[in-house]
Amino acid sequence: MSEKRIHIVGDLHEVAIQKFTSAGYDVSHSPNYDEKKLLSLASDAAVIIMTDMAFDKNWFDALPNLKLIARRGVGYDIIPVESATKHGVWVTNTPGANVIAVAELAVTLILTVLRKVNQATNSVQKGEALTYPASLMGHNLSGKIIGLIGYGQIAQNLEKILHGFGAHVLVYSRTKRETLYGQFVSYDTLLEQSDIISLR
Repeated sequence: MSEKRIHIVGDLHEVAIQKFTSAGYDVSHSPNYDEKKLLSLASDAAVIIMTDMAFDKNWFDALPNLKLIARRGVGYDIIPVESATKHGVWVTNTPGANVIAVAELAVTLILTVLRKVNQATNSVQKGEALTYPASLMGHNLSGKIIGLIGYGQIAQNLEKILHGFGAHVLVYSRTKRETLYGQFVSYDTLLEQSDIISLR
C-alpha cells in the first residue's frame, strides 16, 4: 500500500493531474456515480478526490489505506465526516473556489432574461429576425433594482458586479451587516421593491 496513491472521482483538470504525477503520485480515475469502479480502482488509495458524488460511509471498510477525502466543492454535506473521523480519515473541501464563477453566472442569467437572449437567438436561427422586432427589445440592467437574499461570498461578489453595471442592490440576510455597495433592507421591502431577486 502506497501513501502516494491518489484516486480521482469525476473530472479534474489535466494540469492538476500532471502536478500529481510529476511529484511521484500514482493517479487513477473513475467517473462520477460509478461506485463499482471507484471501489475497485481506489482499493489501495491513500487519497480520494471527489466532486458531486456522495461518499458512502460503508466504503471505508473497502478502502483500508484511505487517509484523506478531498472535496472539490464547498460544504461537507456529501461526506460522512463523523464516520471518516472514526476511521482516522481527514476530510477537506475548497471553500470559495467557485464564488466568482457562480456570481458571474448569476449575472449572465439576469442579462439573458433582461435582454431576451434566448428568444432573440431562436428567432435568428429560424430566420425570422431580418430586423430586430419590438417584441425582442430588452431592458437595461443599469437602473434596475436587484434584491439579494442571503449575503455570503457569492452574493457579495454578485453585488460588486451588479454595482459595476449601475444596478441598485438591496440585501436581506438573517444577520444584518454592512454591505459593500448595496442597502440592507427588510425581507418585505426587498420583495416589494426588487425588479429581480437572487437567492443564495
